Amino acid sequence: MLKPVWLIPLAFLLLSGCQHLCTQPTPTDSPPDKQAIAEYLKANPQLVLEVLRQNKKQLLDIVMQANLEEQKARQRQNVMAYLDSPLMPDMDPARPCLGSPKAEVDVVGFSNFLCPACAQGADTVAYLQKKHPGEVKFHLRHLTADEFAKDLALHFEAIARQSQKKAWDFYKKAMADQENLKKNKMAWVDRMVKEMKIDRARLARDLADPSLAERLKRDSEEAALFQLQSTPSYIINGVAIDGAAPISVFEEIISLWREHQAKNKKN
Repeated sequence: MLKPVWLIPLAFLLLSGCQHLCTQPTPTDSPPDKQAIAEYLKANPQLVLEVLRQNKKQLLDIVMQANLEEQKARQRQNVMAYLDSPLMPDMDPARPCLGSPKAEVDVVGFSNFLCPACAQGADTVAYLQKKHPGEVKFHLRHLTADEFAKDLALHFEAIARQSQKKAWDFYKKAMADQENLKKNKMAWVDRMVKEMKIDRARLARDLADPSLAERLKRDSEEAALFQLQSTPSYIINGVAIDGAAPISVFEEIISLWREHQAKNKKN
């Protein structure tokens, strides 16, 4: 269990402040004894409030920095717990995958085509892949909130049966143009199908295939199993992120995963 680490720097602040309040040193004085100061504070607790009033900004900075460090420590503990017992999402090889098949980092993203945070998440994953070429592959999973979002997810999966490249182009265009997508709905989709020269007859057959709808159902069930409630959510080599996260969180998880792998190899 983590202790409230902000109490440690606060204690130093109080001691340094109270040295000034409790003593009036002369050039020949030796440094004041901290135990004596502590006993003096017990007898004069009003001095604590006086020190805090005189150091408001410093106190706030200490508490904020300590809280940030404690949060990072908790996040690290959480990641390490996942690495010791990683989540194992279904990695169906028949489903679309963006990135090198040899990439050692698997990012499984539970997303919704109409979710603004998911569009930001798409940018984050794209940046991660650009920054680490050949090291990260992305697997899209669907958490649909309404029928149109479900239709978009089905289109992505159906288009992938013709061309994974075209499916990922559809995904990227949809995420980048959410405003027009929400406004024009199927008219937007029809325009994309035409521009990308997708076989409409085959698309219609694949959209009617009940196995695609079953695939979306399994995605929702898997998210529930892993207690992922937000979109976007991610599983990075077995480590869950429930909700949107900055690139730094992704990179921290990848770094800790590599440390964990190296440690296991030594053992």
